[in-house]
Amino acid sequence: MDPQRDELRERIALRTHAMMRQGWLQETRELMRYREENALNTVGYKELFQHLDGTMSLEEAVELVITRTRQFAKRQMTWFKKDSATTWFNYTSSSRDLAFDQAIAFAIAEVNRLRGKPLPQ
Repeated sequence: MDPQRDELRERIALRTHAMMRQGWLQETRELMRYREENALNTVGYKELFQHLDGTMSLEEAVELVITRTRQFAKRQMTWFKKDSATTWFNYTSSSRDLAFDQAIAFAIAEVNRLRGKPLPQ
């Protein structure tokens, strides 16, 4: 999926705020003793750990999560754009459902086409 930049930014912010409302900070608090584990060395937990350490406000931590998530998404897009085998489905907020339907149909067709064959190299 290849959303417009504004769409992606908005969705990242909405998802981050939804996760916060659903208890992400409390989850992070409960994981403090495991903070050195590699699985928690990720965008989001690092910033919330900093907040819980008292080095930044919650608002600053959330904004930093949003910024770093956007940066990570951009790096992912750049990496995938180098792969000529990647099929992109562009969309805007108004055409999102149609693009998802097209992507699902494409994926199903590819699974059927490749069924029983070795994966392409």
